[in-house]
Amino acid sequence: MKKEDGNEVEEDTAASVPLTEEQIIKIVNAAATNHAKRSAKQLDDKLASVVSQLEEMAAAKTAPTPERGESSDEDDRVKAMTAKLKKMEDAVAQREQQLREQETQRRTSTARTLLKDTLAEAGVPADRLKQAVGYLFDAEKRVEYSEDGTIEFLIPETGYVDRLDITNGVKKFLDSSEGKMYLPAREVSGSGNQGGKPPQTRTSAPAGDSLEDLSAAELLSELGKAMIGQ
Repeated sequence: MKKEDGNEVEEDTAASVPLTEEQIIKIVNAAATNHAKRSAKQLDDKLASVVSQLEEMAAAKTAPTPERGESSDEDDRVKAMTAKLKKMEDAVAQREQQLREQETQRRTSTARTLLKDTLAEAGVPADRLKQAVGYLFDAEKRVEYSEDGTIEFLIPETGYVDRLDITNGVKKFLDSSEGKMYLPAREVSGSGNQGGKPPQTRTSAPAGDSLEDLSAAELLSELGKAMIGQ
């Protein structure tokens, strides 16, 4: 609560809470759907107006059919309005088809990008991402939208399909024997002898001297001592 002009006003704490990725996707989906509905409604209103005019013209037409050779302005108007109506109907159908295709492309792109990002965050290296996405998204159809617009990951089980959120679904897949092939191999610690190589022996010179500092006579003397075990 905070006070303004002596009155207590409840603060809107919900505005400060960050949205999750799934909430953002739902908002975008809702906005796109509303836009498509508004566009379709505008075209429907135009069609309704044309149909209403045609009905009024048909009701008002009481004159007898003109004889052969005579022109009829009323018939010409009806034909023109009918052609206009047909043209508008075709335009509406074409526009609705375009909206459906755009919505499908948008949803597909959103789901595919989310899968790719989730796999990368889970540890799949960049050189294996394309193969993993192609397998899971295109070949196996493991990613789908739920009825409420949430992107889900499908895990086939015996007799049923487990539907998980994308993060937990990807984790479960990568934990399986099928998914581990997309992860880098784990490093295995050796036995301490430098990868199986035999330990190297090191010959040291007497304390305080190096082999370079010894004369030929001294070097022979040291070798002799070594041979007789001194």
